[in-house]
Amino acid sequence: MDSTLHEYQTLDHGEGFYEISIHDFAHATVVAFNNDMEAIRINVDSSTPIRLLIDLGSITSATRQGLLHFLRPIEIISANREVSVAMVARNLLVFAMLRTYLREHQNVIHADLFQARGDAVQWLTQHIQEENS
Repeated sequence: MDSTLHEYQTLDHGEGFYEISIHDFAHATVVAFNNDMEAIRINVDSSTPIRLLIDLGSITSATRQGLLHFLRPIEIISANREVSVAMVARNLLVFAMLRTYLREHQNVIHADLFQARGDAVQWLTQHIQEENS
């Protein structure tokens, strides 16, 4: 699955690894993200771990409600399978809101938050390597 809007892109790297870039929280972007998360939930074998690299680095503002609406599909996928999520956020307010959310949901979503994309990729790659060893 490779979904592309100007504000949103999902790349399927295979074996349950998806790279997602989100540039805004407009309705069309959130709908596309929700559709892709639903497709992943339905189409990826339940025994396959899912790894998401979500780059929110272009987001300059967000509301708590907007983030909750955006993150809900990740909670749904995480309910029945192993999911690791590495998120990138550079805006300090967005970063702080995501950090609070992840702390509150640490028993639901296995995720970490980074300001640098390279650190997020390294964290996610390490999880994949640990599973394969």
